[in-house]
Amino acid sequence: MRITTISRMPARCVALIVAVLAIAIAPAAEARTAPAAKHACAAATQFQAMICLVNQTRAAHGLPGVRLSAALRRSAALRANAIVRCRQFSHTPCGQSFGSVFQAVGYTRGRAAFGENIAWGSGSLASPEHAVSRWLASPPHRRVLLSRGWRELGVSAIGVNGLFAPGTNVVWVAQFGSRR
Repeated sequence: MRITTISRMPARCVALIVAVLAIAIAPAAEARTAPAAKHACAAATQFQAMICLVNQTRAAHGLPGVRLSAALRRSAALRANAIVRCRQFSHTPCGQSFGSVFQAVGYTRGRAAFGENIAWGSGSLASPEHAVSRWLASPPHRRVLLSRGWRELGVSAIGVNGLFAPGTNVVWVAQFGSRR
């Protein structure tokens, strides 16, 4: 829009445009403010914080949020349990195929796409904030987290003493999907 066009508009129209722009710009600026965004999620449970952080990260990159899926939550729990049971930090623990957990919960019926990010840590490195920051720093995990096609999310976290390192280790599994 040219400035000359705005100056020829009635004052009420200019005020309305300014108000709409202020409303549209404020959430985008707020979403890019990492400390404030993380603080907003910190008051929730760790599970809720992970979902909040995933959606805030996606919003900060101009992507739609993802809604919680019961099926993906079950498949994420299956994957996390397999990682713990076999003590293998892998997308294919215990020799299972990558898609096996999605099939087990019926997510693959019809047309479906899915992806997964996993993380583990102990102490402060077990937090959802740390997991999301590590995913963003890794190009393949970043692509999964920020894929435009995802519509749904399932999250699981399991804390186990001494799994991969001394102390309580938390295994995070975030699964993303889209079905038609």
